[in-house]
Amino acid sequence: MGHFLSVLSPSESCAGVRGIRKRLEDEAFDVTLDITEGDAESWLHIEVSTEPDKRPVVDVFRHVVPKNLVDDHLASHLTSIAGAKPDSAVRWLTEYLKRVRTIYTLEVLDARPEDDGDDWEVVWAIQASILDAAGGILQADGEGYSNDAGDHILWQFDDAASGTWRMAVLDELERWQRFEMELSDPEGREAFRSGLVPRSARRL
Repeated sequence: MGHFLSVLSPSESCAGVRGIRKRLEDEAFDVTLDITEGDAESWLHIEVSTEPDKRPVVDVFRHVVPKNLVDDHLASHLTSIAGAKPDSAVRWLTEYLKRVRTIYTLEVLDARPEDDGDDWEVVWAIQASILDAAGGILQADGEGYSNDAGDHILWQFDDAASGTWRMAVLDELERWQRFEMELSDPEGREAFRSGLVPRSARRL
Protein backbone atom coordinates (compact mmCIF):
# COMPACT_ATOMS: atom_id res chain seq x y z
CA MET A 1 0.00 0.00 0.00
CA GLY A 2 1.33 3.42 -0.96
CA HIS A 3 1.85 6.56 1.06
CA PHE A 4 -0.69 9.30 0.30
CA LEU A 5 -0.35 13.08 0.05
CA SER A 6 -3.15 15.44 -0.98
CA VAL A 7 -3.70 18.98 -2.21
CA LEU A 8 -7.24 20.13 -1.38
CA SER A 9 -8.18 23.14 -3.48
CA PRO A 10 -11.21 25.45 -3.53
CA SER A 11 -10.59 26.00 -7.26
CA GLU A 12 -12.34 23.99 -9.95
CA SER A 13 -9.63 24.83 -12.49
CA CYS A 14 -7.31 21.97 -13.39
CA ALA A 15 -3.60 22.21 -12.59
CA GLY A 16 -2.33 21.45 -16.10
CA VAL A 17 0.18 18.74 -16.89
CA ARG A 18 2.30 21.20 -18.87
CA GLY A 19 3.00 23.16 -15.72
CA ILE A 20 3.87 20.02 -13.75
CA ARG A 21 6.15 18.78 -16.52
CA LYS A 22 7.92 22.15 -16.76
CA ARG A 23 8.55 22.16 -13.00
CA LEU A 24 10.13 18.72 -13.22
CA GLU A 25 12.22 19.69 -16.25
CA ASP A 26 13.38 22.91 -14.58
CA GLU A 27 14.57 20.87 -11.59
CA ALA A 28 16.28 18.38 -13.95
CA PHE A 29 14.35 15.29 -12.86
CA ASP A 30 14.56 12.43 -15.37
CA VAL A 31 10.98 11.14 -15.21
CA THR A 32 8.10 10.41 -17.58
CA LEU A 33 4.51 11.59 -17.10
CA ASP A 34 1.84 9.45 -18.76
CA ILE A 35 -1.76 10.66 -18.77
CA THR A 36 -3.92 7.55 -18.50
CA GLU A 37 -7.26 9.33 -18.11
CA GLY A 38 -8.19 12.71 -19.57
CA ASP A 39 -5.88 15.11 -21.40
CA ALA A 40 -3.17 17.66 -20.56
CA GLU A 41 -5.64 20.34 -19.52
CA SER A 42 -8.30 18.16 -17.91
CA TRP A 43 -6.63 15.00 -16.62
CA LEU A 44 -7.85 12.60 -13.95
CA HIS A 45 -4.86 10.26 -13.61
CA ILE A 46 -1.14 10.61 -14.28
CA GLU A 47 1.48 7.89 -13.91
CA VAL A 48 4.98 9.12 -13.07
CA SER A 49 7.96 6.81 -13.62
CA THR A 50 11.73 7.11 -13.78
CA GLU A 51 13.83 7.06 -16.91
CA PRO A 52 15.15 4.85 -18.39
CA ASP A 53 14.00 1.92 -16.23
CA LYS A 54 10.31 2.92 -16.11
CA ARG A 55 10.15 2.31 -12.36
CA PRO A 56 6.84 3.72 -11.02
CA VAL A 57 7.30 6.48 -8.46
CA VAL A 58 3.91 8.13 -7.95
CA ASP A 59 0.36 8.02 -9.25
CA VAL A 60 -1.46 11.37 -9.27
CA PHE A 61 -5.25 11.48 -9.20
CA ARG A 62 -7.51 14.50 -9.71
CA HIS A 63 -11.01 14.32 -8.25
CA VAL A 64 -13.59 17.03 -8.92
CA VAL A 65 -16.00 17.42 -6.01
CA PRO A 66 -19.63 17.48 -7.24
CA LYS A 67 -21.73 20.44 -6.12
CA ASN A 68 -24.59 19.90 -3.68
CA LEU A 69 -23.91 16.17 -3.39
CA VAL A 70 -22.41 13.97 -0.72
CA ASP A 71 -18.82 13.25 -1.73
CA ASP A 72 -16.97 10.21 -0.37
CA HIS A 73 -13.54 11.82 -0.87
CA LEU A 74 -14.42 14.87 1.20
CA ALA A 75 -16.24 12.73 3.75
CA SER A 76 -13.09 10.68 4.33
CA HIS A 77 -11.10 13.84 5.07
CA LEU A 78 -13.76 15.10 7.47
CA THR A 79 -13.74 11.73 9.21
CA SER A 80 -9.95 11.74 9.48
CA ILE A 81 -9.86 15.04 11.40
CA ALA A 82 -12.60 14.17 13.88
CA GLY A 83 -11.13 14.06 17.38
CA ALA A 84 -7.73 15.40 16.29
CA LYS A 85 -6.00 18.33 18.02
CA PRO A 86 -5.99 21.24 18.37
CA ASP A 87 -9.76 21.76 18.42
CA SER A 88 -9.45 25.18 16.78
CA ALA A 89 -7.69 23.63 13.78
CA VAL A 90 -10.41 20.99 13.43
CA ARG A 91 -13.05 23.73 13.35
CA TRP A 92 -11.08 25.74 10.78
CA LEU A 93 -10.47 22.68 8.60
CA THR A 94 -14.12 21.61 8.77
CA GLU A 95 -15.19 24.97 7.33
CA TYR A 96 -12.38 25.00 4.76
CA LEU A 97 -13.18 21.51 3.50
CA LYS A 98 -16.74 22.59 2.75
CA ARG A 99 -15.29 24.94 0.11
CA VAL A 100 -12.99 22.38 -1.52
CA ARG A 101 -13.83 21.69 -5.16
CA THR A 102 -10.84 19.64 -6.36
CA ILE A 103 -8.78 17.01 -4.56
CA TYR A 104 -5.38 16.02 -5.95
CA THR A 105 -4.09 12.79 -4.41
CA LEU A 106 -0.50 11.61 -4.82
CA GLU A 107 0.02 7.92 -4.12
CA VAL A 108 3.73 7.32 -3.60
CA LEU A 109 4.44 3.85 -4.99
CA ASP A 110 8.08 2.84 -5.05
CA ALA A 111 10.04 5.89 -3.93
CA ARG A 112 13.54 5.18 -2.71
CA PRO A 113 14.54 6.55 0.71
CA GLU A 114 15.37 10.26 0.80
CA ASP A 115 19.11 9.56 1.09
CA ASP A 116 19.09 7.18 -1.91
CA GLY A 117 18.04 9.29 -4.88
CA ASP A 118 15.62 12.07 -5.66
CA ASP A 119 12.30 10.19 -5.83
CA TRP A 120 10.82 12.14 -2.92
CA GLU A 121 12.04 15.39 -4.44
CA VAL A 122 10.03 14.46 -7.55
CA VAL A 123 6.93 13.88 -5.40
CA TRP A 124 7.33 17.20 -3.60
CA ALA A 125 7.97 19.05 -6.87
CA ILE A 126 4.69 17.69 -8.30
CA GLN A 127 2.84 18.59 -5.12
CA ALA A 128 4.32 22.12 -5.16
CA SER A 129 3.43 22.60 -8.83
CA ILE A 130 -0.18 21.62 -8.21
CA LEU A 131 -0.38 23.84 -5.15
CA ASP A 132 1.07 26.81 -7.04
CA ALA A 133 -1.41 26.33 -9.89
CA ALA A 134 -4.56 25.53 -7.95
CA GLY A 135 -4.03 26.88 -4.43
CA GLY A 136 -5.29 25.08 -1.37
CA ILE A 137 -4.06 23.19 1.66
CA LEU A 138 -1.87 20.12 2.09
CA GLN A 139 -2.46 16.79 3.81
CA ALA A 140 -0.04 13.93 4.39
CA ASP A 141 -0.60 10.50 5.91
CA GLY A 142 0.94 10.22 9.36
CA GLU A 143 1.47 13.98 9.62
CA GLY A 144 -1.74 15.98 9.28
CA TYR A 145 -2.93 19.11 7.50
CA SER A 146 -1.61 22.57 6.66
CA ASN A 147 -3.43 25.88 6.47
CA ASP A 148 -3.51 27.84 3.22
CA ALA A 149 -0.18 29.49 4.10
CA GLY A 150 1.55 26.10 4.23
CA ASP A 151 1.92 25.96 8.03
CA HIS A 152 1.17 22.65 9.76
CA ILE A 153 -1.97 22.99 11.91
CA LEU A 154 -3.18 19.50 12.92
CA TRP A 155 -1.30 16.89 14.95
CA GLN A 156 -1.51 13.45 13.34
CA PHE A 157 2.13 12.44 13.82
CA ASP A 158 3.06 9.17 15.48
CA ASP A 159 4.96 9.01 18.78
CA ALA A 160 8.34 8.65 17.05
CA ALA A 161 8.06 11.97 15.16
CA SER A 162 11.07 14.27 15.44
CA GLY A 163 12.65 17.20 13.66
CA THR A 164 11.97 20.91 13.29
CA TRP A 165 8.58 21.69 11.78
CA ARG A 166 6.81 24.90 10.72
CA MET A 167 3.52 25.12 12.62
CA ALA A 168 0.66 27.52 13.36
CA VAL A 169 -2.19 27.81 15.86
CA LEU A 170 -5.16 30.16 15.90
CA ASP A 171 -5.29 32.82 18.60
CA GLU A 172 -8.45 34.19 20.25
CA LEU A 173 -8.95 36.59 17.33
CA GLU A 174 -8.74 33.75 14.77
CA ARG A 175 -5.30 34.86 13.57
CA TRP A 176 -2.61 32.34 12.75
CA GLN A 177 0.37 32.43 15.12
CA ARG A 178 3.31 30.93 13.19
CA PHE A 179 6.36 29.24 14.69
CA GLU A 180 8.88 26.42 14.40
CA MET A 181 8.98 23.64 16.97
CA GLU A 182 10.80 20.39 17.63
CA LEU A 183 8.27 17.59 17.14
CA SER A 184 9.88 15.30 19.72
CA ASP A 185 9.55 17.82 22.58
CA PRO A 186 6.82 16.50 24.94
CA GLU A 187 5.94 19.94 26.36
CA GLY A 188 5.85 21.40 22.85
CA ARG A 189 3.54 18.63 21.66
CA GLU A 190 1.15 19.18 24.54
CA ALA A 191 1.09 22.94 24.03
CA PHE A 192 0.42 22.63 20.30
CA ARG A 193 -2.30 20.04 20.80
CA SER A 194 -3.89 22.48 23.28
CA GLY A 195 -3.82 25.21 20.64
CA LEU A 196 -0.93 27.17 22.18
CA VAL A 197 2.46 28.29 20.95
CA PRO A 198 5.06 26.19 22.82
CA ARG A 199 7.41 28.14 25.07
CA SER A 200 10.40 26.53 23.36
CA ALA A 201 9.17 27.42 19.85
CA ARG A 202 10.78 29.99 17.57
CA ARG A 203 8.16 32.45 16.36
CA LEU A 204 8.09 33.33 12.65
